[in-house]
Amino acid sequence: METKTALLELRKRLGLSQEEMAERLFLTRQAVSRWENGETTPSIDTLKMISKTFDVSISSLLGVDSNRLCMFKQDDFNFSYRVAGVLIRDGMVLLQRPDNTDEYAFPGGVVRFGETAAEALIRRWKQETGIKINVGGLKWVEEALFLLDNKPCQQVSLNYIITLNDDDILVDGHRMLTYNEDDENAVRLYWIPLGDVGVLKVYPENTAELLLQEDAPPKHITRFEDI
Repeated sequence: METKTALLELRKRLGLSQEEMAERLFLTRQAVSRWENGETTPSIDTLKMISKTFDVSISSLLGVDSNRLCMFKQDDFNFSYRVAGVLIRDGMVLLQRPDNTDEYAFPGGVVRFGETAAEALIRRWKQETGIKINVGGLKWVEEALFLLDNKPCQQVSLNYIITLNDDDILVDGHRMLTYNEDDENAVRLYWIPLGDVGVLKVYPENTAELLLQEDAPPKHITRFEDI
């Protein structure tokens, strides 16, 4: 379910008009109308306000059905199918980093059942940044084994070159909060100069080399930690 549909269904379930919903959120009716038409997506702060005001989860507002994610949790290990986007602009690359670590990665997320990798990437970037992207060629495939929440996780990740659908630079600085809310687990997006990538802890570990190989065919990378 798309965010616009989730918001429309929420309003109808509450028996509110667009104007009444807007008044509850201290916004304009036009803002609510644009959400429901899919012209815009609420910011993270607005999503939090909607969640608190109407007692609904942010996940439900984003249309995320956890039962359809390609993340399989077993008693002693997990498996996930992930897709990520490589956005390079004005000599910088956009990376994500949780507040509780110094490790960077490329923004993306787990694919939902029935989605293509490109569809999943477009959905995830819109959820996290509120913007639309164009998906280009496959840059690399990574197979990884690492600890996630104190449990081994094996992951297959497809990483694509992406471009913006317009001239929006995303952030007027170097950071932006993604839709992941709260505390130390919050994930932020950072514009990192390409020359600094090699001195930061970025996954995959050979990211700096990969980014320099503009016209190279897709790479296959393995990263199996000793766990």
